[in-house]
Amino acid sequence: MQLKIPLSLLCTTVLTAQTQKPNILFILTDQQSSTMMSCAGNDKLTTPAMDKLAANGVRFTKAYCANPVSLPSRFALFTGHFASEAGIRYNDDHVNKDSVAAICKGGTLGSIFRDAGYQTLYGGKIHLPWTSTKALQTRMSETYGFSNYFTSDERGELARQSAQFLNDYKITDKPFCMVVSLINPHDICFFWNDKMYNETRPAEIPEESWYHVKDLINKKNGMSDDVYTSQVPLFPINHAPMTNAPVLDTYQKFTDKNKLDFYSWSYHRLTELVDSEVDIILKSLESSAAKENTIVVFSSDHGDMNGAHQLIMKSRIYDESSKIPFIFSGPGIKKNVVDDETIVNNGLDLIPTLCDIAGIAVYTGLTGKSLKSQLTIPDPVPLERQYIFYETAIAYVCMDNRYKYALYDGKGITEVLLDLKNDPKETTNIAHLVQHKETRDKMHKVLTEYMSSRNLVLNPDVTRMPKNGDDGIVASLMPAQVKRTVYCLNSRIIIPEIKDQLFVTAYNTNGALLWSTSTTNATFISDPVPKGTYFLQLSEGGKQEGLKISVN
Repeated sequence: MQLKIPLSLLCTTVLTAQTQKPNILFILTDQQSSTMMSCAGNDKLTTPAMDKLAANGVRFTKAYCANPVSLPSRFALFTGHFASEAGIRYNDDHVNKDSVAAICKGGTLGSIFRDAGYQTLYGGKIHLPWTSTKALQTRMSETYGFSNYFTSDERGELARQSAQFLNDYKITDKPFCMVVSLINPHDICFFWNDKMYNETRPAEIPEESWYHVKDLINKKNGMSDDVYTSQVPLFPINHAPMTNAPVLDTYQKFTDKNKLDFYSWSYHRLTELVDSEVDIILKSLESSAAKENTIVVFSSDHGDMNGAHQLIMKSRIYDESSKIPFIFSGPGIKKNVVDDETIVNNGLDLIPTLCDIAGIAVYTGLTGKSLKSQLTIPDPVPLERQYIFYETAIAYVCMDNRYKYALYDGKGITEVLLDLKNDPKETTNIAHLVQHKETRDKMHKVLTEYMSSRNLVLNPDVTRMPKNGDDGIVASLMPAQVKRTVYCLNSRIIIPEIKDQLFVTAYNTNGALLWSTSTTNATFISDPVPKGTYFLQLSEGGKQEGLKISVN
């Protein structure tokens, strides 16, 4: 029997499909430098999922994060504002809740798309500042506009649940804006720690990370020297400190070649691991009803120094730390295009770009630019932007298409000018050279005027890079508002005199989430925990306390 469909219904169905807003799938990794993809020319790893996205879309090679450390970078990605507007320059900065609330009230990635009729979903790592101490799902919805925080897993389970959502998606469903926030290659943070060779897990290394730490140690030990050596990336040609480097860039040296080789080898393997999780998601999208109408964005919150300038980890002005992958793919996006000209700040430009693509009005408080023309027009007019700015915990940075200029906190040498055309590895600070005075003066004027317009000032009393735990409290904790007794007994954390529902979240000294739970019992007694130092976030009755506790 032939099924007859009324013409009016058929036309309505076709029109609906044609006018449906595009879905948004934002895949975010953690601590992935722009060079950590095989499509970027790195032959010491294989990233087929990321490479496929790049082949089917546009990859920006001059994309920088708003601040090369997690919390301020992520705040920019999801609000379009520098975190310094809320008094945040680093993971450990205390949060001005009123400033965070005011910025988020003006619109976030989640709330803008939710208000435009989208279902908004978020899974994985958060690491964002809060405006309240309510339950996590409520905070994600009220503060950042994501109505469905569907999993706190940051690894394979997150990839699988994201894939399942795509498998279940129907063309008649509301459009979605989904964030998939994967943790790796962030586990590299633990590969500088000599305790990673312990037989038992140190308290500062989360259980999920510990598995991958030991797995890579075992893989390395199981290889012949020749095989391992063939997989080790080339030693950084810019391993030496930059000439005339500021004092704040001369500490935290990492000069042991054997350790650095293993660090770099592991960084590449962890990036391949997260690529395999991205692959799970993309394969599901390929076979889903959302395939023809989904814009995929791929990026990271910051990179890793990976031995450049004798430094590791993040938080630096250098490209290894601040330059990140930024790829767009999907309907209407050009294919297999590498944009080597447009300078981009992913934290500021993401929301304006996605709103422009989706036809959503974005409020006027954002300073970022839409990249839609660069993504969709064969020969676009260059973006109306001469400079981008970004921030670190110890410096403010101004860039044009050739030069990078920075002003540092501290004393002594506090000014850096780099010629990225002639010195792409950033080996020589030329700020003091007479032949570059005109460029130096011009960029100094641009940066100082920018800083003045935003009431940003340098601190001459800073003597080193701030680090997690400096204030005895991790980034997501507010200043203490309540005082209570907390003690340890038989490797258990005990909290008596609970009057309301108590939420307890434990972090290690690197600020990584270890576990979270809640109780309405009069006394909280944790499961046995390993020896070590913990930061606890305690939330009860709308009040919050952050404290440090040692388990002996």
